[in-house]
Amino acid sequence: GYSYCQRSGVCTEMKKKLILFNTLLVILALLLMFGLGVLVTRNEHYVQAEEKIREITRIYANNYSADADFTKKVSEDIRVTVVDATGRVIADSEQVDLSTLENHITREEIVAALNDQPTTVTRQSDTMDAQMMYYAEKVPVGDSYVFIRVAIPVDSVNSYIYKTVVPMLFIMLLALSCSVCAGVFLSNSLLKPLDTIRVSLSQIGRGSYSQIPPTTADEDINRMLSAINDISVRLQDSMLMARGEKEKLDYILNHISDGIVVTDKALQVVLTNRRAESIFGVKESVGRTVKVLTANQAFLDAMQDCAEKQDGSIFQLNQGSEWYLCTVHRTENDLLIAVLTDITATKDGEKVRLEFFANASHELKTPLTTIKGFNDMITLEAKDGNLQTYAGRIDREVTRMLALIDDMLNLSHLATAP
Repeated sequence: GYSYCQRSGVCTEMKKKLILFNTLLVILALLLMFGLGVLVTRNEHYVQAEEKIREITRIYANNYSADADFTKKVSEDIRVTVVDATGRVIADSEQVDLSTLENHITREEIVAALNDQPTTVTRQSDTMDAQMMYYAEKVPVGDSYVFIRVAIPVDSVNSYIYKTVVPMLFIMLLALSCSVCAGVFLSNSLLKPLDTIRVSLSQIGRGSYSQIPPTTADEDINRMLSAINDISVRLQDSMLMARGEKEKLDYILNHISDGIVVTDKALQVVLTNRRAESIFGVKESVGRTVKVLTANQAFLDAMQDCAEKQDGSIFQLNQGSEWYLCTVHRTENDLLIAVLTDITATKDGEKVRLEFFANASHELKTPLTTIKGFNDMITLEAKDGNLQTYAGRIDREVTRMLALIDDMLNLSHLATAP
């Protein structure tokens, strides 16, 4: 069965198992049938043997005579024994010394005949040294009676049974061979449509969604193929839609100005867009630890804290000569998302404004100091009261302006401090 299956080119593991299962099932059934057949045959022949021994016993009982030749004309496979009412053997078809034989009054078949309930008995015969089947009947003789007992060897019954074993074995082997061939044929016819389904599913797994015509001889298989075709169409549509959505998402991610880094809670990189790769100067980081992107401890600490404590954070990240506003947060499905917004231009503008502010403050402080000095000299030399009043006002306003300029310089120093 296996060699045929392999030559046919359609053998699968499932088919092998099916053929093996069917073969074992047939073997068990045949063995059971063989055993039951032998048992039935044996019982049937034992029944026939019992009927035969009863019939022979009746014939001898009906034709009994005290003639010495009564037990001489007996077939070789039959033993006839005459037992008197006391249990003593008075005649036997076997050439034995009658004086050496035991008293038979207690033998089971003799007791049954004495009670007018004759029955067959099977036991080992010491005289014949064989398993024998016995049957006895009581025959009236004058005022007394005798027992006519017939015995046949059990081997004569079994020998016939043994003769039937060889033909039965031959029939069993023939039936087994036919069942294996039928099993191979049926497995091919049953599993070939399933093989078509397997090929179809394999093609779907490889991304091929070609339709399979449901033209097999099995309507159930045709319905399954039709269902697979429907699923294939839906799956193809879903895959095309998913591919389109992915292309849109990839386009958006790769063309936005912000850098995006997505990791799992173990800080393994799941996704980076082109802007993030450009910021960190690392490509093909997916599947690797976030440390391959940067050694900036502030960034790593923020990602670690978000993974462990689920706390988001916002901070400024310096990467070379560029500055980024980094926002880190955690999603419901335990993904960490870091968004990096370029604020380099803002930082540079603040720096220019602070420098201009500091320089302008210094430039304003010098003329105001000069004005204050000349105003003090006017106050000292002027004799006119009105002039001194005006000079006092000028001095107060100049002092206020110098104080404001000092405050502004202090603020600019604080803003530029690290």
